[in-house]
Amino acid sequence: MKHKVIILLVLMAFTLTGCKEKDVTGPVFENIPEVLTFEHGTDVDLLDLGITAVDDFDGDISSDITINMDKDISEVGTYDVVYTVSDEALNDTELSIQIVIEDTTAPVIVVNPDNERAIFEIGSDEPNWKLYIGLQDEEYDPTIDYGERLSIDTTNVDMDAVGPFTVLVTFTDIYGNESNEVTITIMMIEIE
Repeated sequence: MKHKVIILLVLMAFTLTGCKEKDVTGPVFENIPEVLTFEHGTDVDLLDLGITAVDDFDGDISSDITINMDKDISEVGTYDVVYTVSDEALNDTELSIQIVIEDTTAPVIVVNPDNERAIFEIGSDEPNWKLYIGLQDEEYDPTIDYGERLSIDTTNVDMDAVGPFTVLVTFTDIYGNESNEVTITIMMIEIE
């Protein structure tokens, strides 16, 4: 009788094990943004954006989320980021979202301190005004032709007349953000 009870218990254990429900459903991502937009220069941690994953058997498996991306998102552009998560039964789920890196910050022109009030002798040649300015937080090379992006308005300047004159300068960066307008005041004097 003792053997029958043991055999019966073993059979029940096999039966209960065989009846265990199989996990065939992949995890589900939650808190999914449609598009994520960040300002250029922002430090973005793609695993810390609030996206979570839940599995019907394993519960919260957000810590198992991985990212498949072979691009550097530090430059302005639109990027597809693929998130992947697997449950313990190796059911995979993928999620693709767009990350937009944009630049909406206007450049800031600064007048070189030595040139805030430039003095010229009447009849002098007009100087290279690009040497009189710089850009804050952006590389600027006065030898480069920036074309229409750099506006230097000298319509009020008369290099053959005495008096103060103003040069107005604006700069538009490659993303279309226009700078503040900066004034360079020059003084034309007569030297005898």
